[in-house]
Amino acid sequence: MEGLSEAGLLPWLAGLVVMLLVLTAGLARVELDPVGRRARRLAAGSGAGGAGASPLVRLKWAREAGRRLLARLAFDEGPEKRALQARLAQAGIRRPDAPMVMQLATLATPTVGALLGWALAPAAGVGPGSLGPLALAAAGAVAGAHAPRLWLANRIAKRRARLLAELPLALDLYVICVESGLGPDAAMARVAAELGPAAPAIADELGLTSVELGFLPDRGEAFRNLAARAPLEEIRALVAMFQQTERYGTPLAQALRTLAESVREAAMLRVEEKAARLPAMLTVPLILFVLPPLFIVLIGPAILQLLGS
Repeated sequence: MEGLSEAGLLPWLAGLVVMLLVLTAGLARVELDPVGRRARRLAAGSGAGGAGASPLVRLKWAREAGRRLLARLAFDEGPEKRALQARLAQAGIRRPDAPMVMQLATLATPTVGALLGWALAPAAGVGPGSLGPLALAAAGAVAGAHAPRLWLANRIAKRRARLLAELPLALDLYVICVESGLGPDAAMARVAAELGPAAPAIADELGLTSVELGFLPDRGEAFRNLAARAPLEEIRALVAMFQQTERYGTPLAQALRTLAESVREAAMLRVEEKAARLPAMLTVPLILFVLPPLFIVLIGPAILQLLGS
């Protein structure tokens, strides 16, 4: 039994994990949302249609297999999927099958971590007859279970920081477009088109909002979707400003200019706060890594002379 568990079971587990990873990678390339394709074509200004075979035809079997697996495990539908889809949208991932791919990755990564821990046990000096390989496999499984969530949280944080940094530029360009005579919708589409190379995150959000304003029956829903995809106080203020302009017809240019100035001031305050925390953060590295070598260089020769005499 011991030979079977070590020599026979490990290749089967490795094959299962490789199959799940290949399935997950294949699903990540599937395009399933015709509304999303239509929205991206409208945002890019391209016409309808496109040549070439769809990846959906080639990977339909993988999608159906993954969906059946998740349906049996009760992961495919329900509030968990909606919450995961909202978090993926905050990270800038809006593919229709992204929740299913994330769930499959969450199922596969613990097994990958366990196999890596088991395989790295000899390199760590752990003998096969002890409980060390099992402990390393358990630690790898725990790390693998948390890896997708940590990756998603890190991507959300990076995208929020990017949106916050790119927002003042978008507001300034929006003010210029509005003051030049463009309407709010046309100005938003122009800002998204112009800021694509320089500020891709905010351009992506504004472009999608501009498209949603064109085909959603409720214009307020497009603004609420923007606030849900970018949960920042500055974005909420911008959405409230758009809604107020839609409802009461208030002037938009001056309000946008004021919001841009406040966003810049808040960014400068955050930079000054980080600079003020820098001396306190450098205290521990200074004590641990700078002062001991300095003392050795200054006092070491005197100590050696005393010991020699």
